[in-house]
Amino acid sequence: MEVQGETLLSRAYRRALRIARDPLRVYLIALEGDRERMLEELPELPPSQFLGEPSRRDTALAVLCATAVVADRFEDPVVALLPADHVMRDEDAFGLAALQ
Repeated sequence: MEVQGETLLSRAYRRALRIARDPLRVYLIALEGDRERMLEELPELPPSQFLGEPSRRDTALAVLCATAVVADRFEDPVVALLPADHVMRDEDAFGLAALQ
């Protein structure tokens, strides 16, 4: 789905970068079967930052697994979950609020 000529996934990725400020601190959690399509849509996302779910189960389990990966890779991490199916009309306000 596109909003103002941009996919919801690319908009969510841009919001995540505003908070993380480093592409190596942004992870994409999705079905493993969607890996190729999503990496094509986000060529700036390093493939190592894609965490594939083997099958559709539960968002909570995927987030738990991703959080464990992040906790293993970073000291004292902070995790934010930004679903790609949400529309943020005022992304500047979102970015400011998220950083406070």
